[in-house]
Amino acid sequence: MGIGKAFIEFAATNHPQLFVDVNEGNPQATRFYEQMGFRVFERTKVDEQGRPFPILKMKTL
Repeated sequence: MGIGKAFIEFAATNHPQLFVDVNEGNPQATRFYEQMGFRVFERTKVDEQGRPFPILKMKTL
């Protein structure tokens, strides 16, 4: 439907750099953000609540 893409594009018009946290176990989300110009800059072994869910921290270049 393009809603996610539209949201990212709108946010990018108001902010020079965007950041997202993506569950590493969700390759579809990772691919979406990579297609939108995000790149991984950090990986954590746990999520913000300390649970064992690796998180990919991504940002636009």
